[in-house]
Amino acid sequence: MQVLRGRELLTIEPDEVDSRCETAERVVTDVGTGDARWAYRLARAHPSWLVVGLDPARERLHDMARRLARKPAKGGLDNLWLVVADVERAPAELHGRAATVHVLLPWGSLLRGAVLGECKLLTAVAALAQPGGEVELVLGANICDEPVPVDVRDLPTVDLAYVNDTLTARYAAAGLRIEQATALPEDEWRALPSSWARRLAHGRREPKFVRIVAHVDSSVSHRPRS
Repeated sequence: MQVLRGRELLTIEPDEVDSRCETAERVVTDVGTGDARWAYRLARAHPSWLVVGLDPARERLHDMARRLARKPAKGGLDNLWLVVADVERAPAELHGRAATVHVLLPWGSLLRGAVLGECKLLTAVAALAQPGGEVELVLGANICDEPVPVDVRDLPTVDLAYVNDTLTARYAAAGLRIEQATALPEDEWRALPSSWARRLAHGRREPKFVRIVAHVDSSVSHRPRS
């Protein structure tokens, strides 16, 4: 498995992945991490955790990758791994590792899959979690000013009724049991430390978000075979 650190992709051997995941107090994976600001804050606040930031856009991760390579006194961390991949192509070494998987303010195909409850995408998200692990999603219900981008123009509005009437069954089919769905208070989504959250905060209309908390079917194991 390779992680981005500084300007290079560094290879982490499977036995080292095993060791780090087993000795970490908790493993957390942030899917679609973007600029990884939120993942960095989490890793810095919990030095005994291992945080994995997953995103296919390497350029978004460059600034954070350089920060991680600094000395600890200047912001460097060794408990945040930045992996350049989308969730459906995540390294097998990460499967079944995370106590919690976060999908916060997704965009593009990740947003489409989460909002439409696409089984392939949700199964890939669930595969990163331990059996019985938690998956938290924060999905935008009304986040685009006109003109709405083509790739999200046809998406349904995400509200609590839509979650209950449509997504609960679709998530269950992918092995994710929705336990809770709530409207996210403004102070919470504005506090998310990401560039995307800041852009939404300065939009022309008030965005609305729904937080979904689900658990992975404990009878399903996604750990890779050795």
